[in-house]
Amino acid sequence: MYYDEVHQAPASFFYIGEHPALFVYPVFGIPALNMPYSGAIKSAVYGAYLRLFGAHFTVFSWRLLGPLFVSVGLLCFYRFAAVQLPIASCLVFLALFLTDTSAILMTRHDWGPVALSMGFRLAFIGLWISLENSPTPLKVAAVGTIMGISLFEKLSAVVLLLPFLILLWSLRGRLSGVFRLGAIGFGIGSLPLILVNLASLRRGTGFISLADVKPVRPFNVQEAFEYARSYLELGQGAGVRDFILGESASWTTTESVLILILLSLVFLGVWQRSSNSWIRLGGYFAASYFLVGIAVFMLPQVTSVHHWILSTPFQYAAVACALAGCLERAREILRPGVLYRIALAVSATALIAIRTPNIVGVESAFAAGKTSTQFHPDFNRVAILASGRSNQAVFVASDWGTATQIYCAANGKAGSVYELFWSSEPAKDTLKLMKETTKPNIYVVSTGLVPRFAAASASILETMSSAPDWQEVPVEKEFAELHEIKVRRFARRR
Repeated sequence: MYYDEVHQAPASFFYIGEHPALFVYPVFGIPALNMPYSGAIKSAVYGAYLRLFGAHFTVFSWRLLGPLFVSVGLLCFYRFAAVQLPIASCLVFLALFLTDTSAILMTRHDWGPVALSMGFRLAFIGLWISLENSPTPLKVAAVGTIMGISLFEKLSAVVLLLPFLILLWSLRGRLSGVFRLGAIGFGIGSLPLILVNLASLRRGTGFISLADVKPVRPFNVQEAFEYARSYLELGQGAGVRDFILGESASWTTTESVLILILLSLVFLGVWQRSSNSWIRLGGYFAASYFLVGIAVFMLPQVTSVHHWILSTPFQYAAVACALAGCLERAREILRPGVLYRIALAVSATALIAIRTPNIVGVESAFAAGKTSTQFHPDFNRVAILASGRSNQAVFVASDWGTATQIYCAANGKAGSVYELFWSSEPAKDTLKLMKETTKPNIYVVSTGLVPRFAAASASILETMSSAPDWQEVPVEKEFAELHEIKVRRFARRR
């Protein structure tokens, strides 16, 4: 377990009677947010599971939520889109989506978070495809609702308003009051976001969702080119594969070229066959892919792979719809039409083919237990060891990287772990904890993952070492055998 991978889990324990303090922003006594910009929807779902089944936190059950969210999104996509798209287009979409290494890794290890937002986008795209041939007021309101909820789930989803506006614009003249219907749905979906911000405004702290929004970043040409390259390579798992598994991705340049070729073919089809509704819809999805990418780059905060994936799977919907347009004109015998279909089919097949080795490599790495330092099994091990000693010991995370795992392994038990490194006066707070605790042992856990907390960590350890009523003693064999985490034990003097 990576620290941020379970940052949404602590709020879940509220639903089984605990009083979590990590990553909880309560509104009306309910943990509504995990971060000022992130709604606690996943926390509520997992909390309901813990309460209904009397369950204990496990890595398996927590990680299962990611694939569950995306699977539900896929079901919604096919429920709405499959009745419209040819079976070949449905299969191509599925093949492209399920060979996207970034989507697989960031669904399984949902630290972004990514999975729930991906599920929402899949449902949104499915409804959009359904609207192409059977526009109804209810469907328009539904896509608006999905957009509103997505914005509450994480504020960075604001970039998805661009595809939403494209959708509404594409339906103008075909459905009366389409912008009004979209706005009504968006308002309904945004109610949680509106309520939490009204509550914070009433407390005199301003709009909480904007609390961490920074000034606009200066534009940098080199950064823009690097971003564009990484953005186009996402399907091969560039960046994320190294982050989670400690392995580099292959075929990244070829991935970029093929994505550009495929989407260029979609735009070419729009230009050549403007009367074909499927190819035109593919053009909307391709435009959404590029516009979302540009919008993510323009966000004021520094972004990473878990933000860049906000454009997925618009690119795959673009290819699927363009293919549907070609199949609709399958009897066309003009040479340019035949060449276009061949180019589209060959490019899509080539993209799936070059991704296959990556998928095999990722699954093999899972089976072999390969991990990067951030996802090392020691993080699970120390959490389990700590939970078994929580009755007779206090655990202090002297720096970033272990507190959420320890807290979750203890099933949200109060006082199971303390994060003193966040304090402006870590030494003072350490002394206070040492005086107040009634437990005979204090374990200090350090990772060294984030250098900026090194000074705070050193201050905590120095305070512990010099406390007159405490002495450092050897740790148990299980703690001594940890490779990526250092644990020191301090016992109260008798």
